[in-house]
Amino acid sequence: MASDRPLENTDLSEFDGVWSAKVTGAWILHQLTQEMSLDFSVNFSSIASVWGGKGQGVYAAANQFLDGLAHYRSSLGQPTWSINWGPWAGENMADAKFKTKLSRLGITPLSPATGIRALKALLSTNLIQATVARIDWHLFQDIYQSRRARLLFEQIAPATTTKPTSRSQSSGVLLHQLKQTPKRELFTQIKTYLQIKLAKILKLKPAAIEPQQGFFELGLDSLMVVELKNCLDRDFETIFSTSLIFNYSTLDKLASYLEDFLNGQTEMKIQERENQLETKEIDSLNPQELEQLLVREIQEIETLISY
Repeated sequence: MASDRPLENTDLSEFDGVWSAKVTGAWILHQLTQEMSLDFSVNFSSIASVWGGKGQGVYAAANQFLDGLAHYRSSLGQPTWSINWGPWAGENMADAKFKTKLSRLGITPLSPATGIRALKALLSTNLIQATVARIDWHLFQDIYQSRRARLLFEQIAPATTTKPTSRSQSSGVLLHQLKQTPKRELFTQIKTYLQIKLAKILKLKPAAIEPQQGFFELGLDSLMVVELKNCLDRDFETIFSTSLIFNYSTLDKLASYLEDFLNGQTEMKIQERENQLETKEIDSLNPQELEQLLVREIQEIETLISY
């Protein structure tokens, strides 16, 4: 039983509902089986206790108790495993909304057959704790480390975190093509490129993305912002500011920025233009619109750094 709300908004009954299902039940089983000669004991934990998740504080803590209990039982000579499962496919597992959220992080549900095979394999090892999940590490790493480097990826084999060569080659071709495009056609080419990228992320037809329509009005959220920024970083072979999509949040504005970037405009000029653009837009807002803008920006940034 998982919750999906911040700790400060969780009352005791909700806390107990999540906590008891894991912690109380596992501790009772531990006490009742101490004198038994078991072949094995398996705690079904979760990836939530490995790297956390927004709104999953209680659930993560309860699963981390299972991990700790497995190590404790092992120290007593009792054969125990704790498996940090990713989501499983099936109607009674994670709900559809939560699965969609995870898929945008690069996490795909496991089929029951895959889960059972993994379980059988782990029971033949001496591992006390292991994570079993289907993860696109390249996507997950980009989002998870959007704010800062994380210790988790220092513990993963370099082969896991090295991005495929084919991806770099394809981005190099795109950048070469854009640099060879005549200047009078460059803006249109970039705008077409952005339309295709945004349409794929938003699951819309390219024609549905109007040049002056705000990305957030179209449904772009913080995870999608990270995905789009990572596409731009890869395809333009640079590292753009995290605030880029927020500051240039229409097709025309972002295409114009990227046109300046490819034309070799200095960062100082781009920053000057960005400041002028922001000042002009902010000055045109009434107090209520300004307050709504600030609230939205804060909420987006808080969501962005919660993984």
